[in-house]
Amino acid sequence: MKITKKLILLILLFLFCFSFKVNINAYENDNYLSEDLLDNKISEFINENIEQTPSVSITVFNADSDIYKKIYGYANIEDKELANEDTVYEWGSITKVLVWVSAMQLYERGLLDLNANILNYLPKYYLKNISLDDNVTMIDLMNHSSGYSTIHKEMETNDVNKIISLEECLKLIEPGHKYDSGEVVAYSNYGAALAGYIVECISGMSFSDYVHKNIFDKLGMEKTSILPDLSDNEWVFIQRKKTHCYFYGENGLTSLGECRLYAHIYPAGAACGTMSDLVTFAKCFLMDSKDCPLFEKDNTLNEMLSPTKYYSDEKTPRFCHGLMAELSNVLLIGHGGSTEGFSSLMQFDLESKTGFVVLINKQLDRIYKQELGDLIYGSIDIDSIKDNNVKDYDLSGYYVISGGILESGCFRIYNFFNDIMHINKINGIYSSLNRGVVSIEVISNEVALVKLINGVENIYFINSDNDTIISLENPSIDFIKISSFEYYSSLIIAYSLLISIILIISTFALKLILNIKNKT
Repeated sequence: MKITKKLILLILLFLFCFSFKVNINAYENDNYLSEDLLDNKISEFINENIEQTPSVSITVFNADSDIYKKIYGYANIEDKELANEDTVYEWGSITKVLVWVSAMQLYERGLLDLNANILNYLPKYYLKNISLDDNVTMIDLMNHSSGYSTIHKEMETNDVNKIISLEECLKLIEPGHKYDSGEVVAYSNYGAALAGYIVECISGMSFSDYVHKNIFDKLGMEKTSILPDLSDNEWVFIQRKKTHCYFYGENGLTSLGECRLYAHIYPAGAACGTMSDLVTFAKCFLMDSKDCPLFEKDNTLNEMLSPTKYYSDEKTPRFCHGLMAELSNVLLIGHGGSTEGFSSLMQFDLESKTGFVVLINKQLDRIYKQELGDLIYGSIDIDSIKDNNVKDYDLSGYYVISGGILESGCFRIYNFFNDIMHINKINGIYSSLNRGVVSIEVISNEVALVKLINGVENIYFINSDNDTIISLENPSIDFIKISSFEYYSSLIIAYSLLISIILIISTFALKLILNIKNKT
């Protein structure tokens, strides 16, 4: 029965590639993804964006070798320190893939049931906001559909002496459980770090020790660290001091210095190392399953690369055991990352058995992460998705980003003003200027084309129920439509809290002034 299910998943994945008119024949052309062609395209792209590129490292590869490599710019502009093979970059959330690989390793050894309640693997009463009835599983954590709301507090510190243990931090900052498991996708750093702690509980090792023994050491990744203070790799610790980070704004590139933050929940995003080490790890996902050194059983890699969650059309993969799917001219799966001063992206095309990694020492990069996949593989053929018989959807209204607005306390104010998307319909065109969305066009009964103010186009999937839009789906989040009543009641609460805070501060300030006057 298990074999049949896996076979069906692989067939669906194969059929999907063709349903979007992927240019498979291009891979038969020896010039496609050739070093010269890639060099022309990528060098030109870097030149076009040179003003906002401190340094960038790009590698395109297959399972056996590097197809193309490019290192450009300065790891440290102030000291004119050029980026090179030994420059280290923070992985950000690509670190989460180490968690998912670790989980799959424990699964193949029979130590972890991916569909069992995670409470079975945690200390009793460790979590207070979920119960056995919630039935949150490892698959839910991999799909970011565990039901946890987003957290904005105590995940990291800028003081290396104040780092606390993963176990302590997860218990301290446990967020509310707002959705039924498997119902809503809400990207969760907490959920990924919790999965890392489950690896600790099952293996009896710290997550750092587990990853070094079962991944880094196996692959010879000697220039990568994972602990937040980099104390598990002295070489990386020294090299990291040589890399500065930058922010690009109206005044061009602004230096953020060394820009160090230390994540308590380090399995969610603290890995740091060289491009070559990350590529060594990435190549494992392009190998024949039986040859993959990450796993002991012949079919484990195949299973990891199979979909665990689809979009609402029930045919387009959204997650593959923690790896996110993205539509380009081909179906790309992988993971991106961002830290306070770095941006990263690792993606694979399973059809051509090729992939790429890009690392950049710039805060919140959008250019390379959003456009490099299309540059290498070609952009999606929008005309192939368009359907002339589209339902009469009404997209106008208020939407909230999953995981955010439903938090309580003072964070409700922050999330309300930050996470609302208001879609207007003017002259027949949908837009959401507060989210930088110039237009939203429904191009099929499952898909909307979203054009952003910076010219980037995104595909969102439409999740509807009885012709009522309930969400617009992106790989890691849902935009959930709320009623006007819910919006305005939240607005009243948010402003009431804001006014209350202002009154409290004003009253305190007035009393302080009066006390000073009375004393004089």
